[in-house]
Amino acid sequence: MFDYPSRLKTVIEAVVALGNTVKQHPRATVIVVLLACLYAGLYWLAVEYPALTVRSFYKAIDARRPYEAWDLIYPPYQKRWSNDPKKFADGFTTTVAHTELTVEFAGNSLSPINLALALFSSSIEYDVSFTATDRFTREDCLREEQQYDCLWLRIKNQTEYEQLMNGTLSTAEAVKEPDLELTRHYKKRMTVYRESWERWLISKVLPREEGIRR
Repeated sequence: MFDYPSRLKTVIEAVVALGNTVKQHPRATVIVVLLACLYAGLYWLAVEYPALTVRSFYKAIDARRPYEAWDLIYPPYQKRWSNDPKKFADGFTTTVAHTELTVEFAGNSLSPINLALALFSSSIEYDVSFTATDRFTREDCLREEQQYDCLWLRIKNQTEYEQLMNGTLSTAEAVKEPDLELTRHYKKRMTVYRESWERWLISKVLPREEGIRR
Protein backbone atom coordinates (compact mmCIF):
# COMPACT_ATOMS: atom_id res chain seq x y z
CA MET A 1 0.00 0.00 0.00
CA PHE A 2 1.24 3.47 -0.86
CA ASP A 3 2.29 5.28 2.34
CA TYR A 4 1.00 8.82 1.68
CA PRO A 5 1.96 10.32 5.11
CA SER A 6 5.53 9.05 4.77
CA ARG A 7 5.81 10.31 1.19
CA LEU A 8 4.39 13.71 2.15
CA LYS A 9 6.85 13.97 5.03
CA THR A 10 9.72 13.20 2.66
CA VAL A 11 8.59 15.91 0.23
CA ILE A 12 8.22 18.47 3.01
CA GLU A 13 11.68 17.65 4.35
CA ALA A 14 13.17 18.03 0.87
CA VAL A 15 11.49 21.44 0.42
CA VAL A 16 12.72 22.61 3.82
CA ALA A 17 16.26 21.43 3.02
CA LEU A 18 16.16 23.26 -0.29
CA GLY A 19 14.96 26.40 1.44
CA ASN A 20 17.81 26.21 3.94
CA THR A 21 20.31 25.76 1.13
CA VAL A 22 18.96 28.86 -0.63
CA LYS A 23 19.25 30.87 2.58
CA GLN A 24 22.82 29.70 3.19
CA HIS A 25 24.02 30.18 -0.42
CA PRO A 26 21.84 32.89 -2.03
CA ARG A 27 24.37 33.95 -4.63
CA ALA A 28 25.15 30.39 -5.71
CA THR A 29 21.44 29.69 -5.94
CA VAL A 30 20.88 32.71 -8.19
CA ILE A 31 23.76 31.63 -10.44
CA VAL A 32 22.43 28.08 -10.69
CA VAL A 33 18.91 29.35 -11.53
CA LEU A 34 20.27 31.73 -14.17
CA LEU A 35 22.38 28.98 -15.74
CA ALA A 36 19.37 26.64 -15.80
CA CYS A 37 17.24 29.33 -17.47
CA LEU A 38 20.01 30.04 -19.98
CA TYR A 39 20.37 26.35 -20.80
CA ALA A 40 16.59 25.96 -21.21
CA GLY A 41 16.45 28.99 -23.50
CA LEU A 42 19.34 27.82 -25.64
CA TYR A 43 17.85 24.33 -25.84
CA TRP A 44 14.57 25.75 -27.11
CA LEU A 45 16.35 27.94 -29.65
CA ALA A 46 18.66 25.17 -30.88
CA VAL A 47 16.32 22.16 -30.82
CA GLU A 48 12.67 22.90 -30.11
CA TYR A 49 12.29 25.92 -32.38
CA PRO A 50 13.56 24.16 -35.56
CA ALA A 51 11.30 21.20 -34.74
CA LEU A 52 8.30 23.52 -35.13
CA THR A 53 8.94 23.40 -38.89
CA VAL A 54 8.25 19.66 -38.96
CA ARG A 55 5.12 20.04 -36.83
CA SER A 56 3.88 22.93 -38.97
CA PHE A 57 4.45 20.87 -42.11
CA TYR A 58 2.12 18.07 -41.03
CA LYS A 59 -0.35 20.51 -39.52
CA ALA A 60 -0.66 22.25 -42.90
CA ILE A 61 -1.17 18.92 -44.69
CA ASP A 62 -3.93 17.90 -42.27
CA ALA A 63 -5.59 21.32 -42.68
CA ARG A 64 -5.74 20.77 -46.47
CA ARG A 65 -3.20 23.53 -47.06
CA PRO A 66 -0.49 21.63 -48.97
CA TYR A 67 0.94 24.78 -50.52
CA GLU A 68 1.78 26.07 -47.04
CA ALA A 69 3.60 22.80 -46.43
CA TRP A 70 5.39 23.26 -49.76
CA ASP A 71 6.77 26.60 -48.56
CA LEU A 72 8.40 24.77 -45.62
CA ILE A 73 10.56 22.68 -47.97
CA TYR A 74 14.08 23.84 -48.81
CA PRO A 75 14.13 24.87 -52.53
CA PRO A 76 16.90 22.42 -53.57
CA TYR A 77 14.88 19.57 -52.03
CA GLN A 78 11.79 20.67 -53.96
CA LYS A 79 13.49 19.19 -57.03
CA ARG A 80 12.23 15.82 -55.75
CA TRP A 81 8.82 16.95 -57.06
CA SER A 82 10.29 18.61 -60.17
CA ASN A 83 9.86 22.00 -58.45
CA ASP A 84 6.13 21.59 -59.03
CA PRO A 85 3.99 22.42 -55.96
CA LYS A 86 0.90 20.89 -57.59
CA LYS A 87 2.68 17.58 -58.02
CA PHE A 88 3.58 17.73 -54.34
CA ALA A 89 0.01 18.61 -53.33
CA ASP A 90 -1.40 15.76 -55.44
CA GLY A 91 0.54 13.32 -53.28
CA PHE A 92 -1.68 14.20 -50.32
CA THR A 93 -5.13 14.14 -51.94
CA THR A 94 -6.01 10.91 -50.13
CA THR A 95 -4.65 11.98 -46.75
CA VAL A 96 -7.16 12.13 -43.91
CA ALA A 97 -4.91 12.90 -40.95
CA HIS A 98 -1.56 12.45 -39.25
CA THR A 99 -1.80 11.42 -35.61
CA GLU A 100 0.57 10.38 -32.81
CA LEU A 101 3.22 12.71 -34.21
CA THR A 102 6.50 12.78 -32.30
CA VAL A 103 9.53 14.87 -33.24
CA GLU A 104 12.70 14.04 -31.32
CA PHE A 105 16.24 15.28 -31.66
CA ALA A 106 18.23 12.55 -33.39
CA GLY A 107 20.90 11.12 -31.17
CA ASN A 108 21.60 11.10 -27.46
CA SER A 109 20.32 13.57 -24.90
CA LEU A 110 21.88 16.96 -25.39
CA SER A 111 24.96 17.64 -23.33
CA PRO A 112 26.24 21.24 -23.18
CA ILE A 113 28.71 20.33 -25.95
CA ASN A 114 25.99 18.85 -28.17
CA LEU A 115 23.81 21.85 -27.44
CA ALA A 116 26.56 24.21 -28.60
CA LEU A 117 27.06 22.16 -31.76
CA ALA A 118 23.32 22.18 -32.48
CA LEU A 119 23.09 25.90 -31.80
CA PHE A 120 25.69 26.80 -34.41
CA SER A 121 24.93 24.07 -36.93
CA SER A 122 23.20 24.97 -40.19
CA SER A 123 21.07 21.80 -40.06
CA ILE A 124 19.54 19.53 -37.44
CA GLU A 125 18.22 15.99 -37.72
CA TYR A 126 15.08 14.67 -36.06
CA ASP A 127 13.57 11.24 -35.65
CA VAL A 128 9.93 11.64 -36.61
CA SER A 129 7.19 9.07 -36.15
CA PHE A 130 3.47 9.29 -36.84
CA THR A 131 0.40 7.39 -37.92
CA ALA A 132 -1.09 8.39 -41.29
CA THR A 133 -4.63 7.62 -42.38
CA ASP A 134 -5.66 7.73 -46.05
CA ARG A 135 -8.85 6.93 -47.93
CA PHE A 136 -8.68 5.64 -51.51
CA THR A 137 -11.37 5.52 -54.16
CA ARG A 138 -11.16 3.47 -57.35
CA GLU A 139 -10.10 6.59 -59.23
CA ASP A 140 -7.29 7.17 -56.75
CA CYS A 141 -5.94 3.66 -57.33
CA LEU A 142 -5.94 4.21 -61.08
CA ARG A 143 -3.60 7.19 -60.75
CA GLU A 144 0.03 6.40 -61.45
CA GLU A 145 1.31 8.36 -58.44
CA GLN A 146 -0.88 6.30 -56.08
CA GLN A 147 0.27 2.85 -57.19
CA TYR A 148 2.66 2.42 -54.27
CA ASP A 149 0.02 3.37 -51.69
CA CYS A 150 -2.63 1.19 -53.28
CA LEU A 151 -0.22 -1.74 -53.18
CA TRP A 152 -0.28 -1.38 -49.39
CA LEU A 153 -4.07 -1.18 -49.56
CA ARG A 154 -4.16 -4.43 -51.49
CA ILE A 155 -1.82 -6.10 -49.00
CA LYS A 156 -4.08 -5.09 -46.12
CA ASN A 157 -7.24 -6.53 -47.64
CA GLN A 158 -7.04 -8.03 -51.11
CA THR A 159 -10.73 -9.02 -51.25
CA GLU A 160 -12.07 -5.54 -50.51
CA TYR A 161 -9.45 -4.02 -52.81
CA GLU A 162 -10.61 -6.18 -55.71
CA GLN A 163 -14.23 -5.29 -54.95
CA LEU A 164 -13.29 -1.60 -54.96
CA MET A 165 -11.59 -1.91 -58.33
CA ASN A 166 -14.37 -3.90 -60.02
CA GLY A 167 -17.14 -1.70 -58.58
CA THR A 168 -18.79 -4.28 -56.31
CA LEU A 169 -17.69 -2.89 -52.93
CA SER A 170 -20.76 -2.30 -50.77
CA THR A 171 -20.99 1.01 -48.97
CA ALA A 172 -23.47 3.21 -47.14
CA GLU A 173 -26.04 4.98 -49.30
CA ALA A 174 -24.87 8.38 -48.06
CA VAL A 175 -21.42 7.75 -49.53
CA LYS A 176 -21.28 8.95 -53.11
CA GLU A 177 -18.20 6.96 -54.05
CA PRO A 178 -16.92 3.79 -52.36
CA ASP A 179 -13.50 4.01 -50.75
CA LEU A 180 -11.19 2.07 -48.48
CA GLU A 181 -9.23 3.30 -45.49
CA LEU A 182 -5.56 2.57 -44.95
CA THR A 183 -3.70 3.38 -41.74
CA ARG A 184 0.08 3.13 -41.63
CA HIS A 185 2.76 3.89 -39.07
CA TYR A 186 5.90 5.71 -40.22
CA LYS A 187 9.32 6.45 -38.82
CA LYS A 188 11.50 8.93 -40.68
CA ARG A 189 14.75 10.82 -40.24
CA MET A 190 14.10 14.43 -41.22
CA THR A 191 16.69 17.16 -41.64
CA VAL A 192 15.82 20.83 -41.31
CA TYR A 193 18.08 23.52 -42.73
CA ARG A 194 18.56 26.96 -41.24
CA GLU A 195 17.82 29.52 -43.93
CA SER A 196 17.93 32.19 -41.22
CA TRP A 197 17.61 32.24 -37.45
CA GLU A 198 13.87 32.80 -37.88
CA ARG A 199 13.27 30.34 -40.72
CA TRP A 200 14.03 26.62 -40.87
CA LEU A 201 13.12 24.45 -43.87
CA ILE A 202 12.89 20.70 -44.44
CA SER A 203 15.89 19.72 -46.55
CA LYS A 204 15.85 15.91 -46.46
CA VAL A 205 13.54 13.06 -45.52
CA LEU A 206 14.80 9.50 -45.14
CA PRO A 207 12.28 6.69 -44.51
CA ARG A 208 13.24 4.43 -41.63
CA GLU A 209 10.19 2.24 -41.09
CA GLU A 210 6.71 1.77 -42.56
CA GLY A 211 3.98 -0.67 -41.72
CA ILE A 212 0.23 -1.23 -41.71
CA ARG A 213 -1.67 -0.31 -38.55
CA ARG A 214 -4.50 -2.79 -38.16
